[in-house]
Amino acid sequence: MKAEELINYKDYVKSEYWTARKRQYYEKHPHKCEVCGHPDVDLHHLKYGEYGHEADKNLAALCRVHHEELHQAIPLRKNMHYHSRYVIEEMKKAWEAHLNAPIVPSTPPAPQTVIRLPNFIEVTATRIQKVLDRFFAA
Repeated sequence: MKAEELINYKDYVKSEYWTARKRQYYEKHPHKCEVCGHPDVDLHHLKYGEYGHEADKNLAALCRVHHEELHQAIPLRKNMHYHSRYVIEEMKKAWEAHLNAPIVPSTPPAPQTVIRLPNFIEVTATRIQKVLDRFFAA
């Protein structure tokens, strides 16, 4: 069976054709996420249906996190090339902003008011006694 005869995407990505195509892609392109540089990547199709003959421009190496983020941002359809490239560029910008964000030390929490139990009981009892004295004095 030839790669182009594998019309089901799930069958294709499990085939030796896809394994060979990925190897061929990584001979020319870095084996790292285009967004964050992580080395554990999936090769994402920007255009489906060209099984076995995908142009390099229609593939993108993405880590699992950014691959999932891309699929959440774009509804699945046959040709997502331009939309995917736009989203990948936006993810790159967000990643760079994250890396370049200044580290702001967190402010320490305000000191808590310490309630001393004997003092609390004494003050509360005194207030209750004053209310009772008014009630019974009338």
